[in-house]
Amino acid sequence: MVDAEVVFAGDKLVLVRAGDKTVTLPWADSGVQRGDKLTVAITAHGQPKLAVITDDSGAVRVIDF
Repeated sequence: MVDAEVVFAGDKLVLVRAGDKTVTLPWADSGVQRGDKLTVAITAHGQPKLAVITDDSGAVRVIDF
């Protein structure tokens, strides 16, 4: 797992930086803001994913990184 930081959060896009890699995500109504920390995890198939807990019931939204 790698920590990532939100560097920009707009209405429809979020820019996230993890180490020296920066990725723009099409993420409308993300609920995150600049400076928020997210965790990037690697799947069993080697694909990076963001896991974001979206509510108190523990619903998890998984997003391609």
